[in-house]
Amino acid sequence: MSGIKLILVLFHICIVYGAETTQCNSTKTSCPRHKNDCHFNDLIGRCERSTQSFCGGKGNTFSKFEECQRTCEKEEIVTTADCRMDLNRGKCEPKKKGRPKKAVSRWYFNSTDSNCYRFMWHRCGGNRNNFPTKQDCMTCQRGRPLMWV
Repeated sequence: MSGIKLILVLFHICIVYGAETTQCNSTKTSCPRHKNDCHFNDLIGRCERSTQSFCGGKGNTFSKFEECQRTCEKEEIVTTADCRMDLNRGKCEPKKKGRPKKAVSRWYFNSTDSNCYRFMWHRCGGNRNNFPTKQDCMTCQRGRPLMWV
């Protein structure tokens, strides 16, 4: 009798985990379908061009960058002066604990030599000198204003 109970328990576990896997696969439909899709990143409070690694909610993905900005961002003009931020002070100091395990590759503008450099952001703290792509970062070098929170 205990052998049948064990088989039933294992069968139940397989059904439960099988259903969970199906739900995970269905969320891929909310991933960007086009290269130009963008999403609102609530960790930094601004819109970003979506990468293949991003899978956000359906309400968080936009086909036009400007639409994302109008819907999600508070309007603020960011100038070249905003790009001259020291990444080793204040919120950008390394955290001692509580840092998420998976870091993401980001770009920051170094005002000393007017270049953009890649860094690993652990999604905690930081400031607006944090760009998803080198191209976005280079707008600081050109001194063009950006719109974001």
